[in-house]
Amino acid sequence: EKATKAFLGDNRVVGLLRTCACTSNEALQYAALRAWGHFCFRHEANQALAVRSLGIMPLLCLMDNPNPHISVSAVALIWTVTHTSAANRAALRGGSVVPKLASMLDL
Repeated sequence: EKATKAFLGDNRVVGLLRTCACTSNEALQYAALRAWGHFCFRHEANQALAVRSLGIMPLLCLMDNPNPHISVSAVALIWTVTHTSAANRAALRGGSVVPKLASMLDL
């Protein structure tokens, strides 16, 4: 809880995490997705912040990344932000996440 307030309470840090997740530098993308995943685990306020900050479409685009580390990290973050929040599930369902996941899993 203290780390959340210290890091995600600072708009500059949230902005940097968003920028890193959306950059073309895969190392930064991966690090940002992992950081969001750690901060969002079992923390609904952080999950909502991640969805608001990153947006639905960038998360869906990260799922299409040819680097499996990036695409799996994006799927993991999507799982993290949706398994406790019906609002986040609805937002991501509206963003076509279900067909993308089905194609990734060859369903």
